[in-house]
Amino acid sequence: MANTNRMVRIAVFLLAAMVAFPQVADAKNYLFRFRNTSGSPLQVQLYADSRDNIWPSANETWVYPADGRIYVNGISCHRGEMICFGAWIEGRSDFYWGTGRGKQNRCDSCCYRCSGQQTEIINLNPPDLSLHD
Repeated sequence: MANTNRMVRIAVFLLAAMVAFPQVADAKNYLFRFRNTSGSPLQVQLYADSRDNIWPSANETWVYPADGRIYVNGISCHRGEMICFGAWIEGRSDFYWGTGRGKQNRCDSCCYRCSGQQTEIINLNPPDLSLHD
């Protein structure tokens, strides 16, 4: 009988935790995969499209050297939300990929739906210098 009461208390506690913290129960892990062949080290952040959340944080970036290797960063996001990437060359506002620094630009092709999966390899290729003459 004591064991049954204990099991009921545990079940009630877990149910209460799920009601109190529904976003935790609905969280998904998602992997972003990048390859930098731009010719310059790039700084990268990820932005939730519908809420104020930035990965790795508002004050930090991931830095990818231009070595052609694949870099993978996993995040925990809300199932179904859109996550957009922004990449840029430090100190250069005229060269960016995706939404750029601080999500300053709109880019539908650089956003991914959080689904517990992973992106294809996102190639950060050399910029088209003819656009900046």
